[in-house]
Amino acid sequence: MQILLNVIDSPLFGIFLTIVAYYLARQIYRKFKSPLFNPLLLSIIFVVIILLVFQIDYETYALGGDIIRYFIGPATVILGISVYQKRAIVKKYWPVVLASSIIGAATSLITVWLLAQAFLLESEILYSLLPKSVTAAIAVNLSEGYGGLRALTVICVAFTGIVGAILNPIILKKLKLKNKIATGLSMGVSSHVIGTARAKEIGEVEGALSSVAIATAGFITALIYLFF
Repeated sequence: MQILLNVIDSPLFGIFLTIVAYYLARQIYRKFKSPLFNPLLLSIIFVVIILLVFQIDYETYALGGDIIRYFIGPATVILGISVYQKRAIVKKYWPVVLASSIIGAATSLITVWLLAQAFLLESEILYSLLPKSVTAAIAVNLSEGYGGLRALTVICVAFTGIVGAILNPIILKKLKLKNKIATGLSMGVSSHVIGTARAKEIGEVEGALSSVAIATAGFITALIYLFF
């Protein structure tokens, strides 16, 4: 029992639990191939259930769980490989990429700001929610730099990405929009890395354009952020 307690109190527990939860979630997603079984969403549910059932506090899990978040940045950079492979398409459609990123980033920020004003949210909550549509590597720095709450920002970024990855393909299908460029850009601008992972499953072009949208939308968001 003492050995088990020592393992739980070590960073290895959070790392191991996160990896196992994601692996199981990934297997379920591969079996059913439904956006409703998003691996990130399922893994979060698995981790929460384990912590609640065994009454393990979040701080104990975070000893290892927080270590994994340091890999978000490098993982995002790796997406640049697909961009390089499809650089000819990116070069051809760069005006569309820039325009969609500006419109998408501005729409997200303005919408959050208007809702915050309507519900009289405090400034720290506002700055925590504003970067919800960009990758966590950028969003957390923006949030903390303006006094936001890192934990809230991470939750909102994850929620936005999961919802976008699930609903975006459904909406595009309902609209009968089959353009690969539009699909990739919409996924990247609205649901960052999580949406890009889904876009790469749809096609290489969609994945490449979505990867580009992550970078451009993140940069534009950081610029617009200065005016809030």
